[in-house]
Amino acid sequence: DAGIAGAAFTSGKPQNIPDAYADPRFNAEVDRRSGYRTRNLLCLPVDDRYGGPVGVLQVLNKRSGPFTPHDIRLLRTFSSHIAISIANARLFADVLELKNYNESILKSLTNGVVTIDAEGRIEKVNEAGARILAGAEGELTGKTAEAVFANSNPWIVKSLDYVAQTGKTDFHADVDLRRRDGQTVSVNLNVAQLLSIEDVPSGAMLVLEGITREKRVRTTVARYMAKEVVDRLLEQGGE
Repeated sequence: DAGIAGAAFTSGKPQNIPDAYADPRFNAEVDRRSGYRTRNLLCLPVDDRYGGPVGVLQVLNKRSGPFTPHDIRLLRTFSSHIAISIANARLFADVLELKNYNESILKSLTNGVVTIDAEGRIEKVNEAGARILAGAEGELTGKTAEAVFANSNPWIVKSLDYVAQTGKTDFHADVDLRRRDGQTVSVNLNVAQLLSIEDVPSGAMLVLEGITREKRVRTTVARYMAKEVVDRLLEQGGE
């Protein structure tokens, strides 16, 4: 709120100063340190789309006398473009931060996550998903789900078709998944539809949970025994 710039920022009104040294708010110390001589200046607030100030725009030393109302209108237009640029920069920063946050979540998940866009192409595979499928992310992204799964796991393609047609979630418990290296692993698979902001179908997401022998035994036996008993059995090798 200090000086002429502060007055423009707090009041939200242009500050047109025909003689800078005649205005007590002007800080002449800047001129003394720099050797520059400020004759006149015009200072306008830079407002965001909600009308709140985010900064100020200041121009100095018009060659042909003091600044006019026409200059103010011209600089208001320029100021609006500055506000848009600031808003876009902030939006980009927010999107980048959210993207990094989502990436860190996907990376920390032990379950495999595969996202598929509206055209049926694999858009994202996290590290766990690449490990379960035995294929690097770069080998999978950009390909259609049908190209990746049709030959080795046609049931996944059918599940994707079912979810696309019904909008329902499709769950497969303890099923065999043929990996890209030819090996077969047991997984729980959840297939869900992805929706856009407008609530329009925009693809699908596969969530793969790898099932080890120990996890299968623990899940099955825990239905009938206490957790402590199950843990003791597994520690003793199931004997």
